[in-house]
Amino acid sequence: MRSYKFRLYPGKTQEKELRHHLWVSKELWNEMLAFTKEI
Repeated sequence: MRSYKFRLYPGKTQEKELRHHLWVSKELWNEMLAFTKEI
């Protein structure tokens, strides 16, 4: 199996957008996890 590592050097605006995207992804994951536990 082959793996790759990437290093990012975002600017301030890109870092803000990346943090927002990761926060939204985390919230969605947690909501879906809670939803599946209810079923």
